[in-house]
Amino acid sequence: MITSLTFFITLGITALLFWSLTKQSHRALLLTLFSLIFLFLSQPSVLLTLIPVSILSYLSAVQLGKQKNTSKRILLYVSVSLLVLLLLFYKAPQSIFSSLRAIFMTGSSSGIVDSMIYPLGLSYLVFKVISFLADVYWEKVEPGNFLNYLSYISLFTIYTAGPIERYTNYKPQIEKQAECFSSSYFEFAIYRISIGLFKKIVLANWIGYYLLNYRHLQRSASFESLDIIGLCIFSFQIYFDFAGYSDIAIGSSKLFGITVMENFTSPFTKPNISKFWQSWHISLSSWIRDYIFYPLSMASFFRRIDFQITKNISLLRLWNMTALPEIAFTVCGLWHGITLGFIIWGAMHGLALAVYSTWNYSKNKYNLSGNQSKILYALGMIITFLFVSISWQFFL
Repeated sequence: MITSLTFFITLGITALLFWSLTKQSHRALLLTLFSLIFLFLSQPSVLLTLIPVSILSYLSAVQLGKQKNTSKRILLYVSVSLLVLLLLFYKAPQSIFSSLRAIFMTGSSSGIVDSMIYPLGLSYLVFKVISFLADVYWEKVEPGNFLNYLSYISLFTIYTAGPIERYTNYKPQIEKQAECFSSSYFEFAIYRISIGLFKKIVLANWIGYYLLNYRHLQRSASFESLDIIGLCIFSFQIYFDFAGYSDIAIGSSKLFGITVMENFTSPFTKPNISKFWQSWHISLSSWIRDYIFYPLSMASFFRRIDFQITKNISLLRLWNMTALPEIAFTVCGLWHGITLGFIIWGAMHGLALAVYSTWNYSKNKYNLSGNQSKILYALGMIITFLFVSISWQFFL
């Protein structure tokens, strides 16, 4: 979709009109309008989800700014729970909700629900809204006016495939005083879009074509039976495909003077799983860190029951090193899809992070760390890449 002719026509027209306006509020209105038009053309029904979620989440955020203590916390929990339920309703397998649908809907209405189209970009929308509500709750940002918020939620350059931008980063950019067009924006946009198209259309598609031939040679019936070589090839395909999309999104956003967070920074050159996740789908991994891992690690409940298990480790530290990575990345797997494969994929990465965190803590605690040789770095990079590649078996 982000590589379609419709996208680039919309991008060009919107950019030309955007810079012809002199007031920032008019630019925000234009950007919002064209974003909604593009999304409507891509999937008309998406507005039936996007508009109500935008309005209700904004009203919740305004109330969060007025409430105190318990009522404020309850409002946040209720708002986030409703968003999660919305995501579950569309992502959950048919078997989970079939009985509920049977209770509330009969005849033709049940058939309509069963054939509902998954709203475009819903996973990204829900995570953006949750981060917005949490940041308002933590008083990191104020809701601002609804138009600017809607332009953030609906921004068509990042709506369908990320990055999962934060309102704390977007709001100052859309509210700043109107500036004149800079050629550096255009140059950066052309460069990143070109790189993205090359990664997506040339490299990812070529590797995908090769992978199909490889499957045929292996007489494989499906991607599920790929061997280690095929999975390693697939690692590069999914990287170039997704990183290409991110490059296009980042470059396209820059045409409006908007800087969007980076999403990939050479992930296959990292020597351990922690470094890998600091450079792979950064907007998602940092979201998991900031809105799941950190809040749970600082929860007052665990601090109240904390005690020393041994001389060198407490219950809270053990929880943070082992259980939390598993929980956080199981959620990451569920975000991709509610299937056993995604759950196993997320649990594998959570376990790998737990093992690495434990090892890293022990290494530092007992002064086992030293200057890492190039050989050890290369070995770590190979092991990490092989682990990531093998884990795709459950992602496919």
